[in-house]
Amino acid sequence: MPCILDRYRGRCMLKRVFYLHFHNLTRGSPMTFGTCAVFGGLGAMGKGAVIFMKDMFEKFVIIDERVPTDGDRIFFEKTVPGRFEIMTESFTDGTDFIAQALKMHSVSVCIGTLPSRWQILGAYAALRQHSCHYFDLGADNDVLMEQREIFSKTNREKIFMPFCGFDPGILNILVLSATKHPICDSIEVLVGGFPAQVPENALCHEWTFNPTSTLETYRGETCVIENGKLTLKSALTGYSNISYEHRIMGAFYTNCGNIQLMEKIATNTSIMRRLKTCAIRSIRHLGHWEAIRSMAEGGLFDDDVFKMNAQKLAKAYPHAKNDIAFMRIICKKNSNFLARIEWSETSDKDFSAMQKATMKSTTLIVQKALECFYADTSPRISGFMMPETFVSETLNLSPNNIIRLMQAFGMNVRMSVT
Repeated sequence: MPCILDRYRGRCMLKRVFYLHFHNLTRGSPMTFGTCAVFGGLGAMGKGAVIFMKDMFEKFVIIDERVPTDGDRIFFEKTVPGRFEIMTESFTDGTDFIAQALKMHSVSVCIGTLPSRWQILGAYAALRQHSCHYFDLGADNDVLMEQREIFSKTNREKIFMPFCGFDPGILNILVLSATKHPICDSIEVLVGGFPAQVPENALCHEWTFNPTSTLETYRGETCVIENGKLTLKSALTGYSNISYEHRIMGAFYTNCGNIQLMEKIATNTSIMRRLKTCAIRSIRHLGHWEAIRSMAEGGLFDDDVFKMNAQKLAKAYPHAKNDIAFMRIICKKNSNFLARIEWSETSDKDFSAMQKATMKSTTLIVQKALECFYADTSPRISGFMMPETFVSETLNLSPNNIIRLMQAFGMNVRMSVT
């Protein structure tokens, strides 16, 4: 029997066409897509991109401002032997160096793995190349608005898809798809990356992602659906204790790239006729929210001092040796449980949990987007598009089918329903 979450798919395609297309998505693709430039490729996420996408591309161009070490070169020689080149230059010099690198190597795909503030450079450079597609792991709404603006000035047929990571990225895909549940009136989302054990330090945290990018999410505002209306919430508000794996943790709002998702949901009148609540909160170990809120109230995250203080905090606290990446989406009707989607990753000797969650998500999104761009049949895509629109609407996949697609990519995701 089909799951209740499979009973809706918006404007349905013919069953035969849908299932043939879904089979093509999940069987594994033999396609390769030329040369891939990894912007920020010497970092942990850049190296993760190369490992997880090594069979998708014939060659990798690693673009970074850091001078590679012998260990970096050994890593790439072991991972993609004879199929890489490393190019270094200061990013503060602008986009010329990046654009020249893309042109020199006839790059077909650019993937940005740096903190959000640098993603705009990669985006500009990719747009200057006629046939270079662009994807990134960004999460900054201001950067997204600038990216959308610069793409609107070009008529070139290519894919431009930011926010392709774990959160935002695959999380947004699942949330948008879950809003189509025919009777759901509430969606509660918890998501986060945190150390496997509670750190014994003043921050009650160790870094699981880029420290500056993490701290940036504690500033500004986000959007939620509250009482059936789109509502702005300041980062670090909405705190409450929640239960996770027999322990108590803290959950609160962060500015983590979900504004566009909530605005899109709010413009759908059929969904908003029944949806009362839809909110995404980040989870951390107890004590972390109190420490961060105290810093914010003390002015440590104000614009004029944020960069300096972020650098100090990044150096003062270590990266977690063992971490967890986690998301939980709960759908309810009149406070009664309807469905739960849950996914977690844990670190191992090769990857951190956040590396695994982020790069599995990115690989799935990039591969399927490129397959659709080069497909001979519908849906063939191009242009500026968010991942959630592409998967949940263009491919028209229900949560159950998205989960099966994720499982085919080695993601430990599961769903339970009433």
